[in-house]
Amino acid sequence: MKNFELVGIKSPGTVNLPNLGTIDLEKIDDKKAEQLWRQGLPFLKPTPAYRKKLFPDEKPLDPTPTPQPMKGDPPTRKPGKKK
Repeated sequence: MKNFELVGIKSPGTVNLPNLGTIDLEKIDDKKAEQLWRQGLPFLKPTPAYRKKLFPDEKPLDPTPTPQPMKGDPPTRKPGKKK
């Protein structure tokens, strides 16, 4: 398995999966790994190089927040009324 990495699991990488039984994740091929990953298996993550092949148009997120303009004063509640 060269296109995926194990995440959150240590070697030997054996897991019990519903409907599939016990699988050694280190010994499966890339086609089976991609199928399990697409089904939502949390222990597999595509390598950065393979992720570029899977999602060629993906762009990295900009970590700087976009400032939002404030519009007037925030709404105030009347005293004594609870929501």
